[in-house]
Amino acid sequence: MKARGVIIAGGKERLKNKIFRIGCMGNATGRDVLSTTPQLEIVLNKRGYVDLLGAGTEAATRVLDRA
Repeated sequence: MKARGVIIAGGKERLKNKIFRIGCMGNATGRDVLSTTPQLEIVLNKRGYVDLLGAGTEAATRVLDRA
């Protein structure tokens, strides 16, 4: 993810090895979400966790359009 411009870190304490955190400085905007989601999908697809590319980005777009 870092090579794609996205900083991630693992969960802390009871969430260690259960979640990951996406780094941002301050508040994340809709633009941040829409630029990060496709990168995350690509990486997860390459590792076998996501089959359909674009589904997460499409879902994020629908949510942001309602905001």
